[in-house]
Amino acid sequence: MKKLTYLLVATLIGLLLIGGLASAQEAEMETYISNRSGTKITLIYPSYADHSVIQSFMKRREGELAIAEDLLGNKVSSPVVIRIDPVLISGGAGFSNLDKFHYTVPYCILSGIYETSQFFYQNCSGARETGVHEMTHLLAKRKLNPLVPPFLAEGLTVAMDFTYRPKDVVDPHLATKGLLLLDEFRPLNELLKLTRRGLTWSDQKKHFYWQGGSFVAFLIDEYGLEKFKEFYKTDYITLTLRSDEAIEGIYGKSIPQLEKDWTDFLESYAPGEEKRARVFLQTWEDRTGSKLYQRLIKIWEENQFELIGYSSKAYRLTREMHCARISLGNLSGPPTDQVLNTYLEADKETKELLETWLKAAELYKSSREDVGSSKVKAEETLSQLRKARDLYLKAGDNYMAGEISKLVNQGIVGIFW
Repeated sequence: MKKLTYLLVATLIGLLLIGGLASAQEAEMETYISNRSGTKITLIYPSYADHSVIQSFMKRREGELAIAEDLLGNKVSSPVVIRIDPVLISGGAGFSNLDKFHYTVPYCILSGIYETSQFFYQNCSGARETGVHEMTHLLAKRKLNPLVPPFLAEGLTVAMDFTYRPKDVVDPHLATKGLLLLDEFRPLNELLKLTRRGLTWSDQKKHFYWQGGSFVAFLIDEYGLEKFKEFYKTDYITLTLRSDEAIEGIYGKSIPQLEKDWTDFLESYAPGEEKRARVFLQTWEDRTGSKLYQRLIKIWEENQFELIGYSSKAYRLTREMHCARISLGNLSGPPTDQVLNTYLEADKETKELLETWLKAAELYKSSREDVGSSKVKAEETLSQLRKARDLYLKAGDNYMAGEISKLVNQGIVGIFW
């Protein structure tokens, strides 16, 4: 029996060292022509992506480009490149230069495991990708000014997104009112000089996105889009080093005067919703789950489908948290206490899931490393694998749980299972 056990464990060792599915994936490329503006859009995406997901993705991008063109009154004509890459749970988007976008889409969506319409776009309206935001970056850089302070660059994109769907996104005025209440509001002359260097993502959201979005929306509502475009076209040196000159030349007011008009507006905005504004910012500051997630992301980037697969359960929970945050940051959402309870429940469950997922990956990694030791015992290895499998199942990572089951079944023919 011992000889059989060692022989079977040797087989198991080989299977463990081979690992899971290869992480490298071939890319596909397709070219689309916008029906409206004739813009050529080249899309690069993983070859395993579900084609219906890709078609839905491109339909949305084309629609958002048209919306951004209408909002700003400018048209895109030169080619655009969009690259899609998989990510573990939470997707995102970025505009890298004058013609390139980078989108990350959760693997369980990109591969078609989750039904796109049910879980990606309709899970909550505010959790949709901010495509109008990114297309506004494209138009602003190409047609208005390629180099402006991030306060104005992000402010314009947030203001346009808020203009397009005010009930579906964070209300920048409400968020900035919260910054005032919590004494985190930065003065205007400082914001125009502020760069991204050294700022946390949380601070960038507060001051570039929300404060910027509120300021730009305020200017456009008070003085009109065309006057703001004129201001936006001011050269970078004047905007940052001679801010008073830039503002007074366009708006006829000093920075202190214009800032007072803005803060007076904010103080009178959404009376009775002060608690909502505070609670929204406080939930956004809770980064415990983000730190756990970043550790999982590192494992995903280095060992896709070898130590970690995907979890539709984790995706659902993170979307619930995000939806609750959006609802807290928008006046059209449910009552503050109701949404806060939803957020806290999802937050607690998400953190427990992420911790379980990390334990599973660490235990499986340890079992693979122990295999190389001559002292390893079959029973101990199998016990570790069983524990890792159970943790993966608890975290909703059915792929990795299945891979471990296959390794054990092939290696020991179920003797110890």
